[in-house]
Amino acid sequence: MFRTFDTEAPHPPAVSAELIGSDTASAMGLTVRAAAPMLMLCRKLIEAGIDPGRPLHAYRRNVLCLIVRSISAGAALTVKERPFGPTFERWTPFPTPPVKPPVAPMPASAVAINARGRHDRQ
Repeated sequence: MFRTFDTEAPHPPAVSAELIGSDTASAMGLTVRAAAPMLMLCRKLIEAGIDPGRPLHAYRRNVLCLIVRSISAGAALTVKERPFGPTFERWTPFPTPPVKPPVAPMPASAVAINARGRHDRQ
């Protein structure tokens, strides 16, 4: 059996992206810096409301260097360093913020300056 393809089927146009250096990518007015910038760019494009079914073509200068089948496929991946080398793996967002929020400042009424210029708690 031969498999045929419908060449008349409409395909969404590819999003053109630019890869800058090893950690920066930009497309459609968005710029990201990350260890895997094209994958992070895919997530940001979805957040911006771009059709996740569109492919993404990445260029370095004028040379096509990477094709992502669909923005949603790229958004679902991350790169992990393993002992045998880097691999693509399923991306999962942090369950909580990666950095703890700062401690709330102490109210001004709780600190007073004594006659010697030192802070005393009230």
